[in-house]
Amino acid sequence: MIHKVLHDLLLELGGDDLVRRISRRAGVELADIRIVDYQSDEEFRALLAIVLEESGLDRSAMMQSYADHFLAYAEGLFPQFFAMSENTRAFLIRQPRIHSTLGAGLRSDRDRLEVRNKFTVIECDDGTLEVEYRSVAALCDLYRTLARSLAARYEEQVFVSVMNCGAGSGCRLKLMFTPPEATVELVRCTWSPAS
Repeated sequence: MIHKVLHDLLLELGGDDLVRRISRRAGVELADIRIVDYQSDEEFRALLAIVLEESGLDRSAMMQSYADHFLAYAEGLFPQFFAMSENTRAFLIRQPRIHSTLGAGLRSDRDRLEVRNKFTVIECDDGTLEVEYRSVAALCDLYRTLARSLAARYEEQVFVSVMNCGAGSGCRLKLMFTPPEATVELVRCTWSPAS
């Protein structure tokens, strides 16, 4: 999915010419990468550097564009993942399982294990989540952007603080949630429990 979304985003940004230039420089045809194909974190990191150079976008703008495209694509492909989560927090608790499920189609045990071990989510008593991200692809900024964009879909906010920075890999993040702003009740409830 990562490459399919990237391919479609690049087509939108610069058409076939941009996709061809990036594919040529990276030595990989973006249009030909399938969900069962594995690209190492190091290879993806190198690809992303080429994407940033060729597209002219800074990293922050690329992460936001990618997050928006990824969520739209994922929701179209897997609407149940979104429907079964009542809010951002519930979705992000499931996210490592979703990630592992999507990686289950990879060919080698080693590749599946690497996908499965990228994320750990710890539910804290205060309602926050602690997320451990382990990958030399250095995409913790993408995770933070995806979390904020996902929260916007649920009309919520999430605040992400870095507990431990592993320079993009081995990062530990703390996610704090706020509920959506209260809406005006059309009919006020007058029931009260008996004393």
